[in-house]
Amino acid sequence: MNCTYLLLHPSSNIIIDYIFETLNKKGLQVKAVYKILRWDEILDDIYKNTYPKSSSIKTHVHAHAFINKYMFGNCGLILILYKNITYTELVKQTLEVKRAIRMFVDKTKNGTISIFCSTDELKQNMSNAQKDKESNILPETINVFFSYLHCPDTIEQYEEDFKVLSKYMINQLSLQEIEGVLKYRSYF
Repeated sequence: MNCTYLLLHPSSNIIIDYIFETLNKKGLQVKAVYKILRWDEILDDIYKNTYPKSSSIKTHVHAHAFINKYMFGNCGLILILYKNITYTELVKQTLEVKRAIRMFVDKTKNGTISIFCSTDELKQNMSNAQKDKESNILPETINVFFSYLHCPDTIEQYEEDFKVLSKYMINQLSLQEIEGVLKYRSYF
């Protein structure tokens, strides 16, 4: 059985009902839901092959993780999706769902909500380097927006990601727990 997934960031809890509605409208079945207690770790695992290509990607991912953890906690969900169509079409429809959800919550990209992080602090935490206390230079900042969820763009990336995800897919939620997530908009 060919499946895709959506990795729901902690911030997505506020739109969880919309996520499930969008999946239902597209006819995508949620075959399983897994709670991820250390969501920031899964992000690092998924993006680790992308980091060498650009240091700014790593900085942005870590800033995104920091803000999510600070504001929403460190718990996310993995939704395993299925539909009786070709795998190529399933990947395409999953991407369409991701785009539709992000368009629905576009407020954080258009400036309604702006969050700025000092990249100097993030880089220090990532490398355990000593911060220069004498420096009067303003720290470099980046604008971080909530992307709410993640899924790969290609079949090849799904194959690679599922190898990573398998070690995180241990806390499968029951139907009753999923109903609780939807009712209370909480992943805890």
